[in-house]
Amino acid sequence: MFWNVENLFDTINDPDKEDDEFSPGSFLRWNDRVYRFKLEQLSRIIRKEKPILIGLAEIENRQVLEDLTATFKNSDLWGIIHRESEDRRGIDTALLYRKDILDTLYVSHYEPSLPSGSVTRGFLICEFTFNSGESFVVTVVHFPSKRGSSRDAEIDRLACARQLVTVLRNEFPGTKCLIMGDFNAGPHEEPMKILNVFYYPLISEENGWTYVYRGIKEQLDHFLVNGEFFTGNPRINPSSGKVIRSSEMSGEFGFPEPFILNRRVYGGFSDHFPIAVFLTIQ
Repeated sequence: MFWNVENLFDTINDPDKEDDEFSPGSFLRWNDRVYRFKLEQLSRIIRKEKPILIGLAEIENRQVLEDLTATFKNSDLWGIIHRESEDRRGIDTALLYRKDILDTLYVSHYEPSLPSGSVTRGFLICEFTFNSGESFVVTVVHFPSKRGSSRDAEIDRLACARQLVTVLRNEFPGTKCLIMGDFNAGPHEEPMKILNVFYYPLISEENGWTYVYRGIKEQLDHFLVNGEFFTGNPRINPSSGKVIRSSEMSGEFGFPEPFILNRRVYGGFSDHFPIAVFLTIQ
């Protein structure tokens, strides 16, 4: 499962991050009650899906991950993988996994170099294994957003795509690789075209939209795998990817209900729908 959870920040103002709005005295009035409600909204959906591995984007730090997993059933069975990124807002990616089902073999964090000179979220790369079967690599990404100069952002996303391919192919040749994340790019945009030369998308573009901007549906969140993942143990069915659009997460017109809307706490879930894929284990 992967989910951009839209600004999962604690209530503490960190002077090293641009997180002033996520504090009790801000215009959002981001106090403990709001924060706990945000955690419970996310947890409700995750508990229903019963994943064993969750990639997350837009989380502030390890503490919010500990607070989130504390809301899960059998919370002590959940492991956390997180590395601080250089993102100015302080948002990172992370992985949550079931420690009783998966073992971690390797963890790394790669900070891409952007042509614009800006900084972004790093690639969180982890190698896992089940009790039986081959090891596999999971990478969580959150490419630069479309805010600011659209041309600079597009060039930066292209750089991220190229560097991601280089890192994975150099470090994990012949290994099963699953990439998940918010790429801030649709299937026909250049970053995804580059990635799709080497990896197969698991969610079709026909009904794969996960985000809505000014009434336009966009497919920004993707699962990609290499061919090695279609055979062996574990393996992935190429058609097993899906977008999770439950009615409780959907507002008018079926769009995702955000937690923040028009600079106010709206009280939904996230401005992105989560996505999921099924692993077959023998």
